[in-house]
Amino acid sequence: LRVINLSGCTKIKTFPEVPPNIEELYLKETGIKSIPTVTFSPQDYSFIYDHGGHKFLNREDSSDDSQTQSVMVYLEYLKVLDMTHCSELEGIQSIPKNLR
Repeated sequence: LRVINLSGCTKIKTFPEVPPNIEELYLKETGIKSIPTVTFSPQDYSFIYDHGGHKFLNREDSSDDSQTQSVMVYLEYLKVLDMTHCSELEGIQSIPKNLR
């Protein structure tokens, strides 16, 4: 399984648990209100600041190694994340580096 398409599933309110090998995840027009986070040690990562225009900001975090940051759930092979028209979603903090 490499593609999950939950587009139009308006009753889905929480981000689904998906296998780490998923390459495409479509959540267009769902009722998702937030994206889960995991904790990790600071490292280089990219986060999105305008997902509609596909604009990315690369961030190099050089803070103390003991500090932790929040990042969107890490899906190692994810290449596409479509959350168009997810009007309930309040924001995306950051996304895995492989989503460029």
